[in-house]
Amino acid sequence: MGDTKDVEVLKALIRFDIDKKRFDGSEKDEAVLNLEEIYRPTYKDIVMACENMIEKNVDADTFLRWYKFVSDDISDYYADTFINAFDSNILWPGNDIETRFGMTDELLDLANGVEYRGVSTDELEAYLKQIIKIAENYESNKNKPAEEWILTNAQRETILLMYSDNPDTVIESRIPLFRRIVEEGCEEGNLEAMKCKAYSCYGGNRIYECNWDTSRDLFVRLFEETEEPGYANTLGYIYYYGRCNYGEPEYDIAFKYFAIGAAHGLIESMYKMSDMFSKGKGCIKSVSASDEIINNLYEDARSQFCFGKDASFADVALRKAGIYMRKEEYIKAFCCYLEAEYAINERMKKSSFFGNKKVLNSIVSGLKDAKSKLDRDFICGYIETRNPVWLKELVSGRTVIVNISKLDKSYGDNRYLMSFEIPNPDKTGSALLVIPELEYVERLVNFECEIVTYENIEYYVENPKDMLINSIDITQDGIIFGFDDNPVFIIRDTLFCVGE
Repeated sequence: MGDTKDVEVLKALIRFDIDKKRFDGSEKDEAVLNLEEIYRPTYKDIVMACENMIEKNVDADTFLRWYKFVSDDISDYYADTFINAFDSNILWPGNDIETRFGMTDELLDLANGVEYRGVSTDELEAYLKQIIKIAENYESNKNKPAEEWILTNAQRETILLMYSDNPDTVIESRIPLFRRIVEEGCEEGNLEAMKCKAYSCYGGNRIYECNWDTSRDLFVRLFEETEEPGYANTLGYIYYYGRCNYGEPEYDIAFKYFAIGAAHGLIESMYKMSDMFSKGKGCIKSVSASDEIINNLYEDARSQFCFGKDASFADVALRKAGIYMRKEEYIKAFCCYLEAEYAINERMKKSSFFGNKKVLNSIVSGLKDAKSKLDRDFICGYIETRNPVWLKELVSGRTVIVNISKLDKSYGDNRYLMSFEIPNPDKTGSALLVIPELEYVERLVNFECEIVTYENIEYYVENPKDMLINSIDITQDGIIFGFDDNPVFIIRDTLFCVGE
């Protein structure tokens, strides 16, 4: 074990109970660095350090050298003390350990501020006092119910920023306290607090019961103060469905708010305007205007979905399917319904948007209707085709790596496995591949299918491995797989086989 004197030196360094010249960069305690004994600082040690630095009127550079010494140079003697514990409870500590982590997390934030932004001596003192206040509040909060706990303004602000978009993730024991923080923030005009309560009351959640009037009033305030188009879009929905008017829609007001959202390019506002044009709700009826909005939206929403943005594509694909149904183009409608069903299921895995189930029910109903219009033998479990139009999706706006390998002879001499890989999906998006005959739809970066070819594959590259293509042209003379308008290989008289 280490010398007791060395441990006392360590404590003094941690508590800044030393001459501040110790951290002017000229000294180093080798004895401390060679300690065998472990000392775990408490939140009270952190309080003492902050108080001593204030008393000694340290500057930002001295603080930073001290912080780096205790958090880096001698951190092996007290693991996980001077780093972020990655636990949200440190924002509203309920025990000694959470309090210590909460304070050291604030020290880390202060150190980053000193190093990257610059902090004056007065600002440093104010910040250190806030850190001390965390401990004072914790001691005052002991034996009190959570909803009565006192927190610093910085704690309250951080809690709102962390949870305002996902209030359902607040742990059960902190819900009363969080609700109080939100209420106090709303009274003070805090935008994060107002947003949190507005969206919480929009349908209800674990924090607040549904209250459409409260939600509307807060969104009106939020939009007046920020002109944020998302708030206008939400108000459009409230008025569209008559949430505050006993279920009686207020289309005129809804249209005005949707128009604001649409002007800012919000997909949700634009497809709701399409709905209103199609029925003449709150505006002049114009089916052509309605269709034009959806036709213009569809490819953009589909592209966003391929990049992992799941919010709106299901709704747009549903409406695109409706256009095809009206035109009696049932296979295209069926494809769009399949896309919409896949998209809504992906959305429901990640979120609980108000109205998800209603959208799903509309998609399922439309899918059933479209399917009934198809030939009886259209749907099957396995297809062989010379016209694999669905492959074009793989190279839509992207380069793909292709490999062709001969299958075991037991499959026949002319049977191959063709594999496709999207090498940079973060930059080009995944592919949304739809094969309606199989009721297959998937957002993917890899795809394989077997081919049966009755002519030799004609290669235009020296090494037919990891071939790059960005175009697929299906012609009477064969299927041309190309790169930048040059053929890479051509397949003729070939069956593409997918399914089981």
